[in-house]
Amino acid sequence: MPVPLHKAIWEAIGVSPVGIAYGEVYTSLQTHVIDAVEINASSVNGENLWEPAKHYTLTGHYFVGLFVGNVLPSTIGGDVVRVTRSSGTAGSSTVAFASVVLERLTGFVGLRGEHAVKLRNELHHVIRLHLYERLHGTLHRAGADAATSARPITNRLQGEGWRGNRALWGSVPYAASCWVRINEAMPGQVLAALNYLRSVLATWNARRPEAEQLAGRMVSTSNMPTAAEYAVALHTADMLAFTGAKLDMLYAGIMHSMPVYRLYPATPEREAIELWWPWGRPPPLVDGGPAPLRPRKAVLDPNIITGTRPQGVVREVMERTGINRTTAQRLTAPMRIGMRLTRQRKAEALLRQGVTKAEVARSVGLSPSRISAMFKGQTFPTKKALSNSDPMDSDCGDEGEDPSSESDNDV
Repeated sequence: MPVPLHKAIWEAIGVSPVGIAYGEVYTSLQTHVIDAVEINASSVNGENLWEPAKHYTLTGHYFVGLFVGNVLPSTIGGDVVRVTRSSGTAGSSTVAFASVVLERLTGFVGLRGEHAVKLRNELHHVIRLHLYERLHGTLHRAGADAATSARPITNRLQGEGWRGNRALWGSVPYAASCWVRINEAMPGQVLAALNYLRSVLATWNARRPEAEQLAGRMVSTSNMPTAAEYAVALHTADMLAFTGAKLDMLYAGIMHSMPVYRLYPATPEREAIELWWPWGRPPPLVDGGPAPLRPRKAVLDPNIITGTRPQGVVREVMERTGINRTTAQRLTAPMRIGMRLTRQRKAEALLRQGVTKAEVARSVGLSPSRISAMFKGQTFPTKKALSNSDPMDSDCGDEGEDPSSESDNDV
């Protein structure tokens, strides 16, 4: 049979305790003869009780608090242990502290006397300093996020500065228990995340007035809320702040991924995301796909060049092909060298015929100074000198030469 004190504790919370032999606990849980068992953790693992009993709850903090409250002053002894142990189970030290303080406060409301009034004032100051500020600050932050999320997506980051793109690495839910990183999401997941977060935010916004009303009750001492009411209000505020922050992160990620959306703000969200969203899919193809790669020619085809001057050839190639000057010079180098040699030979032939440098310059497309620099140190006859010389002398000299002498000089 259970200990009378333990039996009284379980009966006080509405449980019907029964005594079961230790060896029959596993079978009793499996056949639903009993719904739960109060036992230590080592027995749960040693007897494999975790197989029929899927849920395990630590309740030792109540009994430890009762024991410590009998040893230390009851006002602080058991409460300190309860707050310490309960914070691990509840996942929040604030909620654990609130539950203990509010429970104690409800017991002091009916007290009379100077010490009771002083104690009530001190507890109210603690509630105001720790519990109310936490709830009020969370609701205020949730309201700021909700105001940001209520604006159009294209207004996000406008006037705020971009401040990096860390939002792209954030994760957002697009369904219950389904999360995806923004820079890995497909367009359908982005649209689903927008709809899901907005619906969740609307659900918790419906409970916001109750949380704000409870926060107002914490300011006055006449209608102090209970620990359960405070926990519900704080959970509502946390969910509002969390959902609003995730929706604001998703807005920022969309604008970082699609800056072109700001240029066309009238485009519907679905159409804009399906058209411009860059992540989670291959890049869109235009006109059936990219143009096939063609082998690059080492030199250009001279037949397509219409320019006659070397400097004009480079300019023409740049205009017709779109390549830069360095590449155009490299590809047309042999062609330009040939043009310069042809021009030089033509100029030299004209000068040997007695044509003036000015006329030669106009004929080959260069300046007289360039002609002079090209044939610096060389002398050419003038037309007057050629007209005064006897052409027969040169002919006779040519005819009188021994034909074999040329071949001898060559050898």
